[in-house]
Amino acid sequence: ALGTVESCKSLPRDIQSNVRLHASGQAPVWRLLATDASALLELPEKVSMKLPAAAFKSAGSEAKGARQQAYEVQSIDGTAIRLEVNPQMCTDGRSETAYGARVSLQVDKRTFQGCAARF
Repeated sequence: ALGTVESCKSLPRDIQSNVRLHASGQAPVWRLLATDASALLELPEKVSMKLPAAAFKSAGSEAKGARQQAYEVQSIDGTAIRLEVNPQMCTDGRSETAYGARVSLQVDKRTFQGCAARF
């Protein structure tokens, strides 16, 4: 879940229902959104990378007792990307929003930390 909801059956309003994976981080700001049809990684310096949506096919199937998941993919231009998702409470530190997982994103040799909802 992301943010505050009345129950776990209620979906947050700020994430569209077709999103399979929503991961983001601060300092520096980055975001990854994956749907059934597309995946987009937005990095600092206004860098955007299109990723194959099929790489995140298993995302969005959160299960009770879920274990750490890792996704390895190459961007359309061949950049190696690895996303590790560890189901545990995570807050972004700025808005105090609660997320259901901690994430580590590696893009080539750069590493970014953040949180994820829908994983």
